[in-house]
Amino acid sequence: MFKWLTAGVIILLLAGPLNAQRLNANDPDSLLIYLKSEGLKAHLEKDDYGDPKIVVHHGGSSFSMYFYGCTSGRNCTSIQFFTGYRTEGAWTIEQANAWNKERRYTRAYVSEGGSARLEMDVHSGTDGFSDRGFANHFKLWTRNMTDFEGVIGW
Repeated sequence: MFKWLTAGVIILLLAGPLNAQRLNANDPDSLLIYLKSEGLKAHLEKDDYGDPKIVVHHGGSSFSMYFYGCTSGRNCTSIQFFTGYRTEGAWTIEQANAWNKERRYTRAYVSEGGSARLEMDVHSGTDGFSDRGFANHFKLWTRNMTDFEGVIGW
């Protein structure tokens, strides 16, 4: 009896992670549903290449999630968190380089028009992420975005 009970407990413990929600770049709706379940205002669009794009409103800011590695707008393998701020040239290459030197996951740059830009790429591959795994990426992004807004004086 004890062996059966032990085996049952082990199966239940293993089944939990197997049944966890999978979020994947090849299923933009899975990411959209997750974002909305977190209370965020978000909607799905298409970018200029016909690939999926999710626009997210977070706090007083907004950002986009672009999908990459797509074939004809489908079967995408990665996403990029992206935001930009019109700084009228006040954000410099030197400041962007200083940001990039201190941070591992996000990268900042100055656009051709002199605006501040921030990006973070995340590869989901074909297996995707658990909701908890995606939540970790999302928290890292939003924390860096908030820090970036402070640095550029937004």
